[in-house]
Order: sequence, then structure tokens, then C-alpha cells
Amino acid sequence: MTPQDVVQHYGNGNATKAAIALGLTRQAVNVWLRAGLVPLDWQHWVEKDTAGRYKADPRRPNDPHLRALRKNKVTASAAVT
Repeated sequence: MTPQDVVQHYGNGNATKAAIALGLTRQAVNVWLRAGLVPLDWQHWVEKDTAGRYKADPRRPNDPHLRALRKNKVTASAAVT
């Protein structure tokens, strides 16, 4: 599943509405959208909540784009301290 799928389903295309429906901050949903990935635990939750309409993809957390995003976060936080 993609973050766009989640936003469309829970927020009718609006990331803020999706965040509210999921009990998350809009910043969290925006991180998903920028990364192009939904965290695996949330993928499983959405799969159960939608009765399988959207399927969790366990391969996605190993996506090189996610690893790069994590690396950039570590670098950014290290620069701040």
C-alpha cells in the first residue's frame, strides 16, 4: 500500500483529515507521503481495519529510499545537537 492509498481512504485525499482519522499528527502522515512509504506496523493496522482492501507489503520497509530517509534523519539530528 502507498501513503496516497491511506490518505485517500481515511481522508478522502486530504492528509490532515487522514491524520485525524488515524489519531496521528499531520506531520507524521506528511513524512509518510514524502518517503513514499507507510510504516509496516501501520500497514498491518490499515490492512485489518479495511478488511484486506489494502494489503501490507512487508518488503517495503527495506526499500532503499526508506534507508536513505533514515540516514538523513540521523544526520540532521546529529547536526542539530
